[in-house]
Amino acid sequence: MSDSAPYFNAFERLLALIDNHPRRAIIAIPTAMLVAVFALIIWQAPTLISLYESRTNREYERRILDEERERRLKSHAIEIDEWVRGRLLKLRLRSSSSRAVIRALVFDIDQSEQIVGIVDVFESMDIRTEQTGIRRRQLPLSEIRRTLDYMLASDVPRCIARNIEDYDDPGLIAFMNAGNLKASVACPLRTLDDRPIGLLAVSIRTPLEENPLVLPMTRDAALELGAILTDAASFKAVAQRKMVNNQ
Repeated sequence: MSDSAPYFNAFERLLALIDNHPRRAIIAIPTAMLVAVFALIIWQAPTLISLYESRTNREYERRILDEERERRLKSHAIEIDEWVRGRLLKLRLRSSSSRAVIRALVFDIDQSEQIVGIVDVFESMDIRTEQTGIRRRQLPLSEIRRTLDYMLASDVPRCIARNIEDYDDPGLIAFMNAGNLKASVACPLRTLDDRPIGLLAVSIRTPLEENPLVLPMTRDAALELGAILTDAASFKAVAQRKMVNNQ
């Protein structure tokens, strides 16, 4: 309060000047108001500075928390990626499969039901299948779409299990022959709220009759993976890349 005393004294002198010289009020009144405002600022300066520092500190803390939250989300997403790769390898080994792949469905940018792309996100393959060069071959998109149409036409998840002679798509038959594959199983991937996000496909070197476990194992893995895949870094990257391509 003592710091602002000189300004209050000056204000009183200005009021006295107005009383003694009314004609000078035109200059004195604005000056008095300026002095009053200046005195108020000086008087409240510590409070104003404290409020500014408090707000700055809150913004800084919020920014730090946001950065830490983002870092943890990215770290979690990478951990999910590693878990999915391990789960896919486990499925392939336990089902005696030669190849297992997880494909992500890419929907139109307006979030409609139209599927505009299918991207292989995770893949596990044994050495013999790898040596056939099948990784560099493109699976016919037409056959994948027909598979999806069948899977997604029902509210109940439906898998497809067929031997190579049961397929009628020449491109798919050529693909499987190139990898020396005799049968395949594909199951839809759905989130916990039953939203389709992809499919899980497993291929084997023997007819299905010789490997009765491949279908139930693939179905169980699809149910397990669908509940967690949207948190995986690779799935998020597919969605972000799609958004960029459509802007």
